Amino acid sequence: MSPHRVAFWMLATAGVAVGHIVGYALAHPDGAAREAALGGHAYLPAAAATVIPFGVVAALWWAVRTARSLGLAGQIDRRRLAAAQVGVFVFQEVGERFVGGEGLDAVISERGVWFGLVAQVVVALLAVRGIDLVRRAVRAVVSGRPVTTNLPKPSILVPSVLVPALAPATVAVGLRAPPSFGSAR
Repeated sequence: MSPHRVAFWMLATAGVAVGHIVGYALAHPDGAAREAALGGHAYLPAAAATVIPFGVVAALWWAVRTARSLGLAGQIDRRRLAAAQVGVFVFQEVGERFVGGEGLDAVISERGVWFGLVAQVVVALLAVRGIDLVRRAVRAVVSGRPVTTNLPKPSILVPSVLVPALAPATVAVGLRAPPSFGSAR
């Protein structure tokens, strides 16, 4: 297996763990409800603690390794990463339910699964964007350019609010400066 393929699957596996955690946290904000929904997930904390660091290393490796080619040559296909994460997540959820003696209807009826599916896509997109930003930063540092060159500029819409400006109160204190202590004369 090629190093790129290994890095891709390490990144996808880490993304599945992050998306899994985020999906269930969003679906069940209450701690007790989340614990009940995560009944078949006793392995998840240990698995996440193992695969997430490997995914971070894979993402950094990919970014540094492909920093020279900022075009499409070195970029991870976000659709492919999202599809891989969704596929692994669905397989994982179905497997968890069947091991627990539940049927496919338990997978479909769980809100955490639906939130997790959306989280998989968002995590994949954020991972690809993060890797691209690191690639650009590495290339800029190596070439000696400022790091902020060619970085995407986020468009943030801020509603304008008109607030009457109040002039600050001014108080005359005199022409004398504050005393200086410990000056050597």
